[in-house]
Amino acid sequence: TAYDRRRDYAKAEAALRAAVLAVPHSASAAWRLANFLLVRDRAPEALPLLCIAASDDPSLRLPVFDLGLKLLTDPQRVFAEVVPALPDSRRSYFYFLVWNKQLYKQAIPIWKKVILDRSEETLRIGTQYVEELATHGFGKQAADVWKDIVNQPAEGSSQPSADRMTNGDFEASLRNAGLDWRVE
Repeated sequence: TAYDRRRDYAKAEAALRAAVLAVPHSASAAWRLANFLLVRDRAPEALPLLCIAASDDPSLRLPVFDLGLKLLTDPQRVFAEVVPALPDSRRSYFYFLVWNKQLYKQAIPIWKKVILDRSEETLRIGTQYVEELATHGFGKQAADVWKDIVNQPAEGSSQPSADRMTNGDFEASLRNAGLDWRVE
């Protein structure tokens, strides 16, 4: 900070890089160096540091995802270059795209990668996503995502390929969500 205030940017960068080197998993150090580089129009160098920041401090994920989307504009590129390869981080990014940015259709390729996690949390978020897609007029996409969910091994019931109806004979319990039966 002192070097930066004196406009001695070479020494400021050296100090920030030394901090990242000394504590490689410091989200704070990575975040500060990334922002330093971004201010100096060096985004390609900043992207891996943003990934470290999001990986090591969950509270930085939304600012990192937002910044990544502003820099790269392509949600899939952000996923590949900025989002940490951790199931929780990937779910957070997917959630950010759908509920913070309302990028319903652009989130579909991300969903296809997130569903590979097959966790209960992923399936819960997927069910909410189906409802969001259906609510916003993306019926075909909602049906495709729903098919991804019901065809998971953990779900115990899959949708026969020729059928358009899931759980038509009430062979599984009612989910009361997504495109399943609703009881009110």
